[in-house]
Amino acid sequence: MRTSREWMAVGLAAVLVLTGCGGGSGGGGVSAPVAAQSSASTEAAATASSVDSTQPGSSAASASGGTATVPRAGSEPTRFIEGGISDGAEKADVSPFVSRDPKDAPAARQIRLGVLSAGEVSVEKMASSAPIPVRIGQGRALNDTADKARVSALLDWKPSRRGGKVAALRFQSEGAFGVRVGLRVYSLPLGGLVRFHSDGSREAYQVATQEIQSTIQRNLDAGDTGEDAHTWWSPNLGGDAITIEFEVPPGVPTDTVEVAIPALSHIYLDAKDVASIQKADGSCSVDVNCTGEAGGATSQSVAQLNFLVGSTTYLCTGTLLNDDKSSGTPYLLTANHCISTQTSASSLATYWFYRSASCNSPTVAAAATQTKAGATLLYNSSQTDTSFLRLNGIPPAGVRYAASAPGGLSGTTSVFSIHHPGGDYQKYSEGVSTGPAATCGSASGPSNCALVTPSNFLKVNWSVGTTLSGSSGGGLFMKVNGAPYLVGQLYGGYSSCTAPNDNEYFGRFDVAYNAALYKWLGGTPTTVPATPATPGSHVPIYRFYNTKTGTHFYTVSAVERDSVRAKYPQYSYEGIGFYADASQSDGTTPVYRFYNTKTGAHFFTVSAQERDQVRAKYAQFSYEGVAWYVNGAAGGGASPMYRFYNVKTETHFYTISGTERASVIAKYPQFQDEGIAYFAWTSP
Repeated sequence: MRTSREWMAVGLAAVLVLTGCGGGSGGGGVSAPVAAQSSASTEAAATASSVDSTQPGSSAASASGGTATVPRAGSEPTRFIEGGISDGAEKADVSPFVSRDPKDAPAARQIRLGVLSAGEVSVEKMASSAPIPVRIGQGRALNDTADKARVSALLDWKPSRRGGKVAALRFQSEGAFGVRVGLRVYSLPLGGLVRFHSDGSREAYQVATQEIQSTIQRNLDAGDTGEDAHTWWSPNLGGDAITIEFEVPPGVPTDTVEVAIPALSHIYLDAKDVASIQKADGSCSVDVNCTGEAGGATSQSVAQLNFLVGSTTYLCTGTLLNDDKSSGTPYLLTANHCISTQTSASSLATYWFYRSASCNSPTVAAAATQTKAGATLLYNSSQTDTSFLRLNGIPPAGVRYAASAPGGLSGTTSVFSIHHPGGDYQKYSEGVSTGPAATCGSASGPSNCALVTPSNFLKVNWSVGTTLSGSSGGGLFMKVNGAPYLVGQLYGGYSSCTAPNDNEYFGRFDVAYNAALYKWLGGTPTTVPATPATPGSHVPIYRFYNTKTGTHFYTVSAVERDSVRAKYPQYSYEGIGFYADASQSDGTTPVYRFYNTKTGAHFFTVSAQERDQVRAKYAQFSYEGVAWYVNGAAGGGASPMYRFYNVKTETHFYTISGTERASVIAKYPQFQDEGIAYFAWTSP
């Protein structure tokens, strides 16, 4: 195995061990500025039409998505899922970046760390043949903010522009190209905001406290435990310092902010400066902009992945995949040895169009874009080294959803890969796959035989370029009628610039598809052509906090969401609160919505009896119809929706997060816990 898989940007070996794992009445009576404009049915996600009978690689199939089949000699037909393109707008939520005037910022308490020394970099030990992601950030302990009592003592609360209180902490790790800080959350306020900004920036990354608690709940729901599962990681905004601002709304005690900040991750790779990228053993790497794939569909589906394990930041490669109905659901494929837990998935940041501005240019392309919304881990397996995720945010405009070949490949086939070796701009490798690996051990098979089944991997030999650490998880593609189809993702191998023809191994996409991925991408292991995929049918319910009344407002309408944000500054947008159905199906029940013409408040209920009583007895309540649909009982992957009654405002509050529910019970005595109202969903 090449030694380049053991290098780090600071010149020390680092190896990561990652193993596989295989109803009642509704509330929400808030002061809302406008009446409902449409029912939930108008918010159903639009999908592209499927194509079932075109040849793969044809313009009709590629433009519309869908599936196609072609015969394979001596076997069942081979299925293909065609690619697609997204404009990045239809399903995108509000950008987390907000304008800020540095003059209005509160004075921040300072926590400074000196230059990262070699002695501070831990060296993990593993067999040298194991596949590893690239370490690009080192965890550093923060003694000054190690527990919530120390953080509380440092927070100097001042009046905020919204009438609440705000306090700030600035963290500096000298010499870093970026800093990510981890918030170990014990309690956060309803309606609270947390902002992150770099020195002098006129923009801040803003996240509602409910989004942070929802992320932590997702970790816990996946079975993750310990401090890491309760930790939310900030974005990397560049530079060696990052400032956190905590804001509580009017009338809310500051002691509702209970967090520790025990560590930061010191990033030593600059995404905007190729000179900071380690070039060991990369002299034969081929810039994608110097090939026929420059600007092609495959290049636009590849992302550089940054994620954390503990407080250490790593880097791999991932590929955005289309499903067979071109739903626009952002499914991402990478390697299990990169991301194998929900907690790591929650920390994920993706870099799109991260390539050179032109052939062999040291300048990054102007289109390069970072998104930090994390992901939901849907499936992972060490047996094919597969990690399959759904991004929590929509990728930027212009990305492409790659086509794939669930039927796999057989025999000797020309293949290629686009990937990020060592965190570098996109590189291109080309060669031949001789099919499933037949042996294990030595240089002829996958290296870690204790974790893998050799027949679950494809053996590849490069004739152009090579792959390195950081390329891990990168997609392997074959071409049919000139169009690329994904057939695997990089596990590891032995090739290098000095031994370019040594074996590389890719986990077989067809094996992972037959095991589980068909549930999301469409079809079944035995049915050709496939039945359409079913996930992605739930629509987001947007949540606001009214800073004047201390109440919440919910809407399924993106039009109404944007109108409220534009016209009513007292409404603080908190992102997506939960997901519901846009239309009725078996097992779902409608949520009815009323508008109180006297108070401007909205009222929601799942009870048809209560709906009829309100309409008969309370003239000031204007009935607005069905807002959305939910489950009246457990099942269908739905989670409990907890209901509270606020005795001060005489309104109801809903949350699907058990973490937030516990925080409300502990910190808000005016909220009476009324149990489970109904069941909704935490994801599309």
